[in-house]
Amino acid sequence: MSISQGGGWESEERSHLPQSLFAPSVRLDPRRPPPAGYYADNLLTVIETVLEGYGDILTDEERDFGLRIRALAPQAQRLLARLLGRVSVRDGAIREDSLDYADVADLSGALAELASCGLIERCPTMPAGAVVGLLTRLEMQRVFWDVDGARKGTKTDHLERILAVNPPVFCRWRVRRFVGWLRFTQSAFLDLYRLLFFGEGSNDLTTFVLRDLGVHRYERVNLARETRAFPDRETLGMFLDLVAADDEVRTLFPMRVPDCEVPDETDRQTAIADLVRRLWVPLDNRMLERRRCRVLNRLGRNLEREGDFDGALACYGRSALVPARERRMRILHRLGDGEGVESLRAAVLDSPWAALEADFARRFARRFRRRAAPVEDRVITGSAAGIEAQALAHLTSEGGVGWHLENHLPMGVFALAYWSWLFAPVEGAFVNAFQTGPVDLYWPDFFNAPERISEET
Repeated sequence: MSISQGGGWESEERSHLPQSLFAPSVRLDPRRPPPAGYYADNLLTVIETVLEGYGDILTDEERDFGLRIRALAPQAQRLLARLLGRVSVRDGAIREDSLDYADVADLSGALAELASCGLIERCPTMPAGAVVGLLTRLEMQRVFWDVDGARKGTKTDHLERILAVNPPVFCRWRVRRFVGWLRFTQSAFLDLYRLLFFGEGSNDLTTFVLRDLGVHRYERVNLARETRAFPDRETLGMFLDLVAADDEVRTLFPMRVPDCEVPDETDRQTAIADLVRRLWVPLDNRMLERRRCRVLNRLGRNLEREGDFDGALACYGRSALVPARERRMRILHRLGDGEGVESLRAAVLDSPWAALEADFARRFARRFRRRAAPVEDRVITGSAAGIEAQALAHLTSEGGVGWHLENHLPMGVFALAYWSWLFAPVEGAFVNAFQTGPVDLYWPDFFNAPERISEET
């Protein structure tokens, strides 16, 4: 099994796959609505691609999720695709009276089918604040007319008054009499399918829209099962564990905002120690190892900010990704360990992980040997030219020719010159049809792959 030039998995059963799997199904006009079923076709593209390309490593429940969506009637598929385009339904609930789509003629039937398949819940039990919060301020005043001060304050003020004097069950009952709400129940499965299709969890169905509007253009690449991002279930499981670890770091070091829930310090320190233990051993897979190092760097940076230099050094010491060694040098200098700084600096200069790291190591030695030159401020007047033109005029004032151009031009020329090895079939480099370049383009070991080795490189 391989991938067509349009980005779809090839197989003997190709005929049942949606057209948008192989190429843009339509060129959208921002002044006009998309054709009927457009969003459903995009959703089916994701579902079919994952079932075809990763069906062998999905669990029965994960596979059943995709099969249920594929088996839906067209009206239900269209409604589900429109629902999934709304962030509120993935994170909470939406009002049923807000569902009004031209390509969903049988709304009640589509809702009933989605509910019977277990894809949505209608009027589920949820926190009273989330349910009442679906109402506008004027609707709150109408539904909860008997709450004191109904005409005063903002929507938030009124919501707080309602919740203070009414039990949650009563709040939901009153709202349900006024309007129904629904919630998508399969977010975990949807996130997994998005991860497998796009290779990372941040993209969603809007990626298709941006492509079909012509905002983004993508090179057609050959994708094959042999080069997919997750060759087996173990790799996928390890990736998901690293994603969970990254989320845990963000939870353990929340932004300091009012009313932010701060974890218990004893539990927090135990969780941090457990995280370091889980991330301690390097991984053989390049993608997984890079993500492991990213999580370690994030954890180390947060520990460094809190003054836990021993913990930060431990995290940076187990990371093989910049700027781990830079941060270690800064901490060692702060602790007065000049010998440690010089030893690490020499190691960086001897075998840098990146050009910027080597540049930092050279500059870091000079900054402590001499005082920085004074900064002179100059006010430029008398010219309507932009700062780029003024800088160019200054640089060429004593001769020479110069041009001002943006970074896209040299990068584009570079890509055209070395197109063959930029788009070489390296395992894990291309995992979907929506990539502007290989996943590892900016990784230090980009040229380590034998497929990219040539006389040019």
